[in-house]
Amino acid sequence: MKININKKEPDLFASPLYEDTMITELVNGKPEFSVFRKSKKSDKLSELVCGNLKFNKNSGSAYYNKTKARFKPGLDEYLLLRLLMERPSERVSYEEIIKTVWKSENSKKNRSDIAFIIRNIKNKLGIETKDKKGNKNLFEAMNGYRIVC
Repeated sequence: MKININKKEPDLFASPLYEDTMITELVNGKPEFSVFRKSKKSDKLSELVCGNLKFNKNSGSAYYNKTKARFKPGLDEYLLLRLLMERPSERVSYEEIIKTVWKSENSKKNRSDIAFIIRNIKNKLGIETKDKKGNKNLFEAMNGYRIVC
């Protein structure tokens, strides 16, 4: 269903992304719309799930319990989270993390740099240690890191 109220405005609903549109209410005499987006097959293929954590490889969106975070593709946090989410419950060595995140075997980055990025990821997702909030610690350091599902 396509709706175009004013011919001067572009037809926002002509995009193939939209499946259905309906007017939900009038606000100050103007219609308010609810737009339902079609889900694409590629969206489902790009979503990685590990327990309560969901991560979309394409957009960098992550959800943990009721917290939503965005990791910009290409940046350190995104690259590390993607690496761990693609290999759930598998230990990824510090050397492999350095190679993947910083694209270099000879990088001067070390374990404390990786721990800093993990801490930033946890902060964005609202994950704290078990003692503080009762959240399970998803990131386990063990001569590298692994994400525990």
